[in-house]
Amino acid sequence: MKTIIIKTQKELDKLLDGYDEYTEIHIKSSADIWLTIQKTPENSKIVLRGSSHAVLRGSSHAVLWGSSHAVLWGSSHAVLSQNTSAKIQDKTVVIEKLQHYATAICIEQKCTIKQKDDTANVIVCPRVLHDIKSFTEIYKENVTGKTMILYKSVQDNYTDFYSGKIKYEGIVEAPDWNPDPAIQCGGGLHLSPTPELTQRYNVGKVLKCEVAIKDIVVYGHDITKVRCRKVKVLEEVK
Repeated sequence: MKTIIIKTQKELDKLLDGYDEYTEIHIKSSADIWLTIQKTPENSKIVLRGSSHAVLRGSSHAVLWGSSHAVLWGSSHAVLSQNTSAKIQDKTVVIEKLQHYATAICIEQKCTIKQKDDTANVIVCPRVLHDIKSFTEIYKENVTGKTMILYKSVQDNYTDFYSGKIKYEGIVEAPDWNPDPAIQCGGGLHLSPTPELTQRYNVGKVLKCEVAIKDIVVYGHDITKVRCRKVKVLEEVK
């Protein structure tokens, strides 16, 4: 029985790209660093310990211990114990066990909870729809007058990960700009409000950029990234 300890998104991505299955992958990230797991390999299990944070997508399976926290999407399965908490984003999520003062925060509707003890909590909350006003209020430290600082993860040659054709230097304009707030993907340059959040999408060089607030469109269900019409690259974040 083999255990792999992972502390960074880079280590996790390298591991998931290079093997078929292990027994357990233990996440021990810093409390302010979120790791993203697109899908847990077959016959493997993700274990979050300490104050680890992770986003689980696809058909991921996880066990949470300590004060760890997870956001669960798709058909993810989880066991929550010992003061852990999870934000449940889809009704298809399955909580195998909810125990020892753990909390499941269900967005809009409950998911399937197979086993729950009397100390555990289930909270059902409405889904928040963000807009540019709430986005700039939450990240007010990024705002200076009519502009805002945002961050972009790029490849070593400073091009975007998706197409490899947009080079981030100087002034960059979106070739496919669409101001429709109902669109989540495409339709602009995708940037995040913090350097750490950029690494949830692509692990690469991080660029600090300046963007006019009027050139930002917010997708209401997710503010880990926004779409921009035009950005000005200021510097690389070391």
